[in-house]
Amino acid sequence: MLSVMEILEKRAFYPFRLVNGETVHLRALTFNQLKTIREFSDEDESIGYAIGCCLLEANGEFVFVPDPKQSPKEFGARVLNAIDFPLDIRESLTEQIFKLSTNPKESAHEAIVKN
Repeated sequence: MLSVMEILEKRAFYPFRLVNGETVHLRALTFNQLKTIREFSDEDESIGYAIGCCLLEANGEFVFVPDPKQSPKEFGARVLNAIDFPLDIRESLTEQIFKLSTNPKESAHEAIVKN
């Protein structure tokens, strides 16, 4: 049986259809991740950080795992170096990540309606 904290820490993730018709899975940024991203939000690495924190495999496993020795900005740079998405994919991913992070009710409702 899960404890209350384990239940609360269990994070939801949602399918998201990309402009190319493929589906990936995303989750919202945590409050601490949002706070961290604000520190370098005007830099490209912030986009890599957001994608790295929120892009998941279909089974809920992370696509990118931060190295404990990396700063958040370094992690973001590593993610950007690993991927070279066209702007339409990159923009739609980051837009959906921030939508999930700032307006989760709408995204949760959309996921329920689609299923």
